[in-house]
Amino acid sequence: MSYEEGKTLYALVWRASDDTVCTVAAGTFAAYSDASIDAYDVALTNHGAGNDSDYYTADFPVTITDTAQQAYRIQVFLQVGGSIDADADICIAHGEIHWNGTGEVSIGTINITNTTVTNTYDEVSVPGSTVIDETIRV
Repeated sequence: MSYEEGKTLYALVWRASDDTVCTVAAGTFAAYSDASIDAYDVALTNHGAGNDSDYYTADFPVTITDTAQQAYRIQVFLQVGGSIDADADICIAHGEIHWNGTGEVSIGTINITNTTVTNTYDEVSVPGSTVIDETIRV
């Protein structure tokens, strides 16, 4: 993501299915508590010599290994003081990714298993599908 160079940014990872936050070191999810903010943060790295770039990145926590594809909501915060402060820090960005335990899954991916089409979108009702040609040619 892009943001003013030389700032301290961090992210929180929320599991969309139950709105719990990731305790990064353990890879577990818990109800959010301001007092435990230090257990949730994922530091973003400012790229460039001497932090002179406005480009920041972070890796998805490797401790999240659940292989069932799930949606996760990401919040990125600007740390305004000398340490992380749940009440003072400012959310500057947010988004959602789908994770399968080893990598990000494109939301448009459709998994085909035998003759079953599984829609990976998080929808209450899936629109109907029409099979045009069942033959798979290699």
